[in-house]
Amino acid sequence: MSRLIQFRSKFIWQRAVPYIVVTAAFGVIAVVWVFAAGPITAFEAENGTLSAGATVLSLTGASGGKIVQFGNKTLPSPAPTSNPTPTSTPAATSVPTPIPIAGGTTAPDVGTIAWIDRITTTASGTNEIFPHGVPSSWDWAQGSQVPSSAPSGYTALTGWGIIYLSADSTPTSATFDITNFKVWMQASSGWKLNQQGSFSGAAYNEDFSGNSSVGISQQPITGGIRVGPIPSAHNFHYYFDNRALIPAGYTGKFVIAFSVKQNGVGKYGSAAGGDWWLNLSASYPNNAAIGQGRMMALVNGSETLIGYTNMTLAQLTASHP
Repeated sequence: MSRLIQFRSKFIWQRAVPYIVVTAAFGVIAVVWVFAAGPITAFEAENGTLSAGATVLSLTGASGGKIVQFGNKTLPSPAPTSNPTPTSTPAATSVPTPIPIAGGTTAPDVGTIAWIDRITTTASGTNEIFPHGVPSSWDWAQGSQVPSSAPSGYTALTGWGIIYLSADSTPTSATFDITNFKVWMQASSGWKLNQQGSFSGAAYNEDFSGNSSVGISQQPITGGIRVGPIPSAHNFHYYFDNRALIPAGYTGKFVIAFSVKQNGVGKYGSAAGGDWWLNLSASYPNNAAIGQGRMMALVNGSETLIGYTNMTLAQLTASHP
């Protein structure tokens, strides 16, 4: 991303240890699988990108796919200059069946007036919450970034998202349901749903120092994953497990969107963004940032629609997915 601080990394699971916890109460026994992951490290500084190899759960990186980018061009080293990105992610094993999402309000349906208004509202402007542990001098710590076009010859992209604790708050045990993650691109023949399906992530240091991340509980739910609690001094950065090709006849317009439901008290926010890539399998540094939207406040018990686009309200109203 020509986008400002950019940062990427790949991480390697050092250990994954399954545990079984059995609790008996009133004659009922519950068995819960907990997926514990050891610390993961990745390294690489670029003009905004970080990468490394990933094996089981990929997070960031530049070779083999699942890329994501995040950052500010003016960061001091080793500050990130391009968001971390995945390369390969294992299927969640902590919960064998989806967890139903219940309670609270739901995000508006795609293409409705409310959806269009929300996407454009979250795409541009000042952050609703300021990310904890991120230097205020970094552009995305204050608000959205101007979307960039794909560099000449680049043929692929990936969407990503991030969740942060608010700078004026303290960590809680809240979890987060991330669902309906999609990327649309407008072609001369109409709108194309370019990315959807499996995605995952990891908990990075809030300022991405050391390009390090640690494991975090990620469980499958209907339409996405449930993550958390987020460890203290970390964020949760997530992205698609596979890149997608830019469609033929691409007009330059895109929409990235997903919903986040917070389960539990706490002051948190989320933003959406993406990366361009030379092709589906190109390694770093063949990447560039698309940009990032506003960090929007999350609401306990309700779905919050998070989006990013390079279209105005009038443009998206006239033509939308």
